Amino acid sequence: MRLFVTPVRFDVAYHSLFKCKLRRIADYASLPRYIERVLAVPGIRETVDIDHIKSGYYSVKALNPAGIVPLGPELPATLKSA
Repeated sequence: MRLFVTPVRFDVAYHSLFKCKLRRIADYASLPRYIERVLAVPGIRETVDIDHIKSGYYSVKALNPAGIVPLGPELPATLKSA
């Protein structure tokens, strides 16, 4: 459970902002299922706000001096409703 915050944020922020571009979480077979299982735990889904995560990371001027926030990535359905 403690590691959940990293994969749930990875495709949205870490993949592009920190240039972790080899693969996305969505490209792995087991990791999206892990995220789905954790989101199914009562009370967890309500703590995940993808828009807040994205805007928070991309608002850091040291990381994103141009202030450009990408429209993507396309997220799995389990995270879109999170």
